[in-house]
Amino acid sequence: MYGLSSTPRVLKLYKETQRLEIYPVSKSSLYLNQNMKFLINECYHKMCESCVDRICKFPPFVLDHPRASSAAPKSSISKQIFENIAIEREVDIRKRVHKVFNKHPSDFDTLKQYNDYLEEVEFLNST
Repeated sequence: MYGLSSTPRVLKLYKETQRLEIYPVSKSSLYLNQNMKFLINECYHKMCESCVDRICKFPPFVLDHPRASSAAPKSSISKQIFENIAIEREVDIRKRVHKVFNKHPSDFDTLKQYNDYLEEVEFLNST
């Protein structure tokens, strides 16, 4: 089957496939609790769902995250859709920008003006 020479490669692959996401407050890990769900607050810090429920049992319903600079209301917590937080943040920013900059080609006289508008919006997304 596997010789001794392939053992480090197999171990490396095993470690990479293990999801070792750990929430720093409760020290819960996805490896030990397969049903654990991560939520993210408005500054994109992860919080495990059980901790959010525990903290928000009693008023005031604000969440303090150890890495966040300020407390956030429970309404600012959302489910994590993407595995990568950077992608999650990028998608949220694009949604917010699109709510404001939502013009259509029919709003412009020429296609060039519309393309310039799209470039401007993309520039805003990238900064």
